[in-house]
Amino acid sequence: MDFQALRARSAIRLERLGLDEDMSSLPVLSDGDVASVRPAGDVVARCHAIAAALGVEQGAAAGEILEELREHDLERWLSGPERDLVLARAGDRDLDAAAAEQAEIDVSWRQESLWALLWTIGFVDELRPDEPCGDESAYERLAPEMDPAQTVEGVELRPVEQLAAELDFHYCWHWQLRHADGDEDVVRERRLALEWLFAGEDWEAITLDT
Repeated sequence: MDFQALRARSAIRLERLGLDEDMSSLPVLSDGDVASVRPAGDVVARCHAIAAALGVEQGAAAGEILEELREHDLERWLSGPERDLVLARAGDRDLDAAAAEQAEIDVSWRQESLWALLWTIGFVDELRPDEPCGDESAYERLAPEMDPAQTVEGVELRPVEQLAAELDFHYCWHWQLRHADGDEDVVRERRLALEWLFAGEDWEAITLDT
């Protein structure tokens, strides 16, 4: 894989956004960075978990969703804030007001992570940096009626080069926004999803250094 070519394409995309800070000092990806990719089944499971947490954050019945997560062995795919929110609203965990508010904020931004993960398995056509994530229809194409039991079969990841190109772009985009004191919320969540795809660590263990 030509990682320098990936970086050149990232630079072109960023220039179109008006972000043209010199990136010559930034490291490029290497073969080792993309040698291990999570299987599509892991991505699908993580999508279900995030969608469930978002449903709870938006007012769905937490007890029913928690029961469904456990029925399909998906509770283990929740990240810390997602688990806190789901369990608290289901009555299985006590959170003080500040912790509950922070969990709600953290989970609300997971829609961008979900959007990026759905892109990796082909249920979103494009990750446009100038647009926030779309509506629920992308997830419903993966899980009709938003039911994990109805997950479509034969889900596959996009080619590794496409995944690596998007990871490189989001790394560079994140760096550019930090240097420009820009809003990092969208890029942070999307990059977290893409980094997780290639990482051996749990979701919470991933660092987003630039």
